[in-house]
Amino acid sequence: MIVFNGSKFVETLAPTDVTETVSADIVVFVASWESRATFVSTRVQFEAKRAILLSFENDDLPQEELEDFLKRLSSSFDSVSHIRIPAATNRLSWGGELQRLFDELAADEKGNSIAVDYTCLPKAISQTLFRAFIRKGAFARTTWMYSLGTYDETAGNLSFSQGVRKFFPIKHTPGDGGMSPRRAAIVGLGSDEGLVVEFLEQFNFDRVFILSAQSENSPGLRASSERLTKRLIGEGRVFPEDFHECDASSVIAAINTMYQIISTLSSDTSVDILSAGPKSHAVAACVIAEKFNTVRLMGREAKKYARYEVPPEGTISLVQVTDYKNPAVRFVL
Repeated sequence: MIVFNGSKFVETLAPTDVTETVSADIVVFVASWESRATFVSTRVQFEAKRAILLSFENDDLPQEELEDFLKRLSSSFDSVSHIRIPAATNRLSWGGELQRLFDELAADEKGNSIAVDYTCLPKAISQTLFRAFIRKGAFARTTWMYSLGTYDETAGNLSFSQGVRKFFPIKHTPGDGGMSPRRAAIVGLGSDEGLVVEFLEQFNFDRVFILSAQSENSPGLRASSERLTKRLIGEGRVFPEDFHECDASSVIAAINTMYQIISTLSSDTSVDILSAGPKSHAVAACVIAEKFNTVRLMGREAKKYARYEVPPEGTISLVQVTDYKNPAVRFVL
């Protein structure tokens, strides 16, 4: 548990044999081709009346699987709605649909709390949604739910490339527009090595910090990280002392690590954060952006989204965030 920037963060890692209960006014799920897409919905006991299922137009998900997901939710919630989001590779389209979704949620006077399963939500979309929640103060309590996945050679998900059409700043994280005299970057390492290299080639940074994700249950992550680390040092892009290891499953650990990095920089240094690693670290970056007005989150508009399987590891990460600056906090305590 930590208290950071006026909010309390309580993080729980629920193993396979433990059933957690999440209470919220609204719960959001995301349909996907990954087998772990429904894992949270079956493993967590929800005390909530309304559920929303998001799906993407280009997800190639069989209609019967989508209907099964909706049927399963209908047995647990009084109200279930399905929202179809435009292709995840079309930023302008999904950005507009996310704004309409946020406006609808914010207009619900009875909705003081929300829980979101972001397991299969692309990182840029997760960050856009969470930054809107934080910046607008729409909910006094938010619960971020994530099914940890297994990454290894046998699953074929350790190395892949989805390409980059364009890098763009995440909405509600303007930073200073890159106008500071000194510029730094924090980059999370993931499976898409080309993404990291292309980002560093496109932008000119005075210093680059690397967040390397480590997981006991996915040892393949370490091998992938070490390979890219060796390349970045060998090419002179990053100093060895600017690599930081961080628990892949922990939002709080990532918040603390990024805070420590930024706190060492001068006040005239702007920081761009590219979350190419675990989605938990992408969520943590949303919190950091609220603390420092020099921080800008950067997203990637992919050329394509690779269809690769990430099986559930069995553990579910739950991060409950209580915003004590929100006047409605009295309704969720």
